[in-house]
Amino acid sequence: MLTSVLALLLLAFHLCPQSSTAQEVCFSKDVAGQMLVTLEKAQVCEEQITAYGNSNAELQTQVNLLKENVKLLQDQAAIYKSMVDMKDRFADTQAKICEQQIKAATPSFWDNMQKYFVGVGIGAVLAGIGILIL
Repeated sequence: MLTSVLALLLLAFHLCPQSSTAQEVCFSKDVAGQMLVTLEKAQVCEEQITAYGNSNAELQTQVNLLKENVKLLQDQAAIYKSMVDMKDRFADTQAKICEQQIKAATPSFWDNMQKYFVGVGIGAVLAGIGILIL
């Protein structure tokens, strides 16, 4: 904006050399050179601002994409956590079923006592028959 104002002023001074203002304003070569350098610096600054604006827009797009990526990764982590919880529950259920099967397959104390009494009874009967036969 500053460059365009200065450019318009220089153009006005250049186009109207007969006016009284143009005759009163004179620049030395040093001042004119400084003005030219300032105008060129302003133009370079405007180009840099435009480039920085474009770069900023690209970076903002990248930030948005990274935010979406983070959200997807968080959702994926939640799904994996849910899967781990389900596997843990499944393993606990399997362990309980195995314990119940082992418990069902293992004879209880009373079952063992019943077998021992039957065995002792049969042994006593056979011993009694053996004694009678002898």
